[in-house]
Amino acid sequence: MDKRLRKAYRCADLKSTPGGLWHAWRRKWATERKHLPLKDVAEAGGWREPQTLIRCYQQSDEAAFTSVMLDAPKLNGRSDLTPNVTPNVPGQKSRRSAINR
Repeated sequence: MDKRLRKAYRCADLKSTPGGLWHAWRRKWATERKHLPLKDVAEAGGWREPQTLIRCYQQSDEAAFTSVMLDAPKLNGRSDLTPNVTPNVPGQKSRRSAINR
């Protein structure tokens, strides 16, 4: 398989990515499947330990980050459970959360 991938790079006039011949492709594959059950992704991708998949292959991406920040549902649909003031941090004044402005 390595020979085929190297030949594909040559035919496409591309240089292989830093960090290994297959690593970038496996990283992309794993990252695109972050929304699926971890155990299933690990097994389908050939990782023995799901922690390896998390630690070395799945990467943060802007779309997922934005979704985490903006698309989280309220607990039981109750907006009164969401704090409207950020917790006090030593050395900083308390301020209203940007989400509730």
